[in-house]
Amino acid sequence: MIAINILHDQAHHVLGAKIRGHAGKATYGSDVICSAVSVLALSTINGLEHVAHAKIEKSVGEGDIYFRLAAQNDENAMAASQILLQSFANAIQNIAEENAEYVTAAYEEVKK
Repeated sequence: MIAINILHDQAHHVLGAKIRGHAGKATYGSDVICSAVSVLALSTINGLEHVAHAKIEKSVGEGDIYFRLAAQNDENAMAASQILLQSFANAIQNIAEENAEYVTAAYEEVKK
């Protein structure tokens, strides 16, 4: 099971995500659900860094991805980041709804 916590602040701005586990729908290396979640997360991280020019904290390991906007981003980076992060959150919610036996997604409020 993949457990995803979408991190947001009190104003409901998405700040990042914690992703843990494997879907277990197919054999290792051919699981399309794991692949979809990984691609979404890694694409979002790349977009935050290279398109929004945002500063982020990140950790990527086997079955474990964490990323979060750093507090010291300027207004332009924050605005661009919200577009990427809201798109990420919407896509993750869709995957979780369509694959509830393999993926859970929940929102977690964190301090900005």
